[in-house]
Amino acid sequence: MAAPLEIDWLPSSRIGDLQAFLEAEWRAEHVLARDAELLRWQHPRGDDELSFVAATERGELVGVLGVIPVEFGVRGDRLSGAWLTTWAVTPAARARRVGLQLLELALECHDFVGTIGGNATTMTILGALRFQTRSAVPRWIRPLDRTELAHFVGEIPDAPESPAGDGFTVREWRAADASDWNLYWEGTLASRLVGVCRDARYLEWRYLSHPRFDYRVEIAEAQTGEPAGLLVHRLERASGGEMTVLRIVDALGEGLAVAALALHVAERGRRIGAAFADFYCTSQHAARPLETAGFVAESALGLEFPSRFQPFEPGSRPLTAAFRLASQNTEQLTGSDVYFTRSDCDQDRPS
Repeated sequence: MAAPLEIDWLPSSRIGDLQAFLEAEWRAEHVLARDAELLRWQHPRGDDELSFVAATERGELVGVLGVIPVEFGVRGDRLSGAWLTTWAVTPAARARRVGLQLLELALECHDFVGTIGGNATTMTILGALRFQTRSAVPRWIRPLDRTELAHFVGEIPDAPESPAGDGFTVREWRAADASDWNLYWEGTLASRLVGVCRDARYLEWRYLSHPRFDYRVEIAEAQTGEPAGLLVHRLERASGGEMTVLRIVDALGEGLAVAALALHVAERGRRIGAAFADFYCTSQHAARPLETAGFVAESALGLEFPSRFQPFEPGSRPLTAAFRLASQNTEQLTGSDVYFTRSDCDQDRPS
């Protein structure tokens, strides 16, 4: 007779047990198995708990499901949200549907549940559970150093570029910008978008307080002194020194303001010798200002740009996605206002 199974949020005192479980059942040498600070930052739930749903049997872990809690916005309405990350169950517990029981608790506790970068098995399971699935999040590319790229990609066609961005001051985020950004978010952006609430509290947690990555958060300031756009990026050096890549992970605001930011960041990338810049985003509308700044949809280039750099791998791999709202709101996850990027979930993190 099987021992009683307990499913609940994991006490933070068991972080060592969790890391050992991830090492044994998820992937050896996974970053969350060796970096407790990053794990605590990525999975906050309170002083006494981590945002991991855990299944225990006689006190031993037999399954876990990582959850990144977020506030989720549906055109101005705020809901509870969760990004799913590490989902691991021991082979002996799989026959008891432990993995689904972990997911059921996450679904019960949140209005929105989603994941980015899931494997084929995960996508199949979530699709059967009425998640909307996407085989690839669109990616936009701007070549910067064609000589460097020729070793990995081949000959790259010239991309059209139009003048953009006059009338805006581009500068780095300051702590004093928080209140003005919140006014802009609540008054202008939130009502247009379906996605994580990117207010100042989120920006400061996700980017400015990241324990390992050095993100640059920049805003485009209108002549009135008010924010009109925001762009977040970081530099990534491929393992082995093959190339440097500029990763844009957020681009929001007025079209010309975002174009000005994109041109500014691309010029910085060119100066430091980055091979190219990229941006993953579900919303073509949000990415359109980058096209004004010389970015091109990867699908239109007919070439595969490297997408994995730690470790470096040639070629491009699609970034999958799956999302689910409460059943009465499912139709909200369609359309060009659905805005998710690579920095959502846990795709933009150390390996």
